[in-house]
Amino acid sequence: MKPLFIFILSFLISVASKAQKTEFNIEEELLRLDSVVANSANYDRQKLQDIDNIKRSMGGFVTPTERYNFYKRLYDEYMKFDSDSAKHYASMCYKVACRSNMHNYEVAAILDRAYIFITGGELIDAQRIPDHFLYDFLNSCVCVRC
Repeated sequence: MKPLFIFILSFLISVASKAQKTEFNIEEELLRLDSVVANSANYDRQKLQDIDNIKRSMGGFVTPTERYNFYKRLYDEYMKFDSDSAKHYASMCYKVACRSNMHNYEVAAILDRAYIFITGGELIDAQRIPDHFLYDFLNSCVCVRC
């Protein structure tokens, strides 16, 4: 028992000493943060340029699935950048899915919209999503029973 105690004690002391050797230089971290903030306009410009490239690549859609995928791609890009635009493209996905009777895509668009509400702190709006959509979604999943 005593050797085990000595081993654990020496292990804890060595870990504690290594943890203390890690230096945190607040000035260096603040400079790094200043650099990121200073470049935020560049990040925004690059993101908008990427989104414009996606929009320019829009061609004639042959199928509703292609249109849905285009709107979904824009939703994904805007979700990282502008939640209001992401809501718009989630709604567009929903409309395409409803018109084309693509139930799984319809539910996915509803869940995407709920995700926007939740990440934005709009929990009341997220709770307004009818439970029957989630129920239908779970029933449409393939379940394997033993």
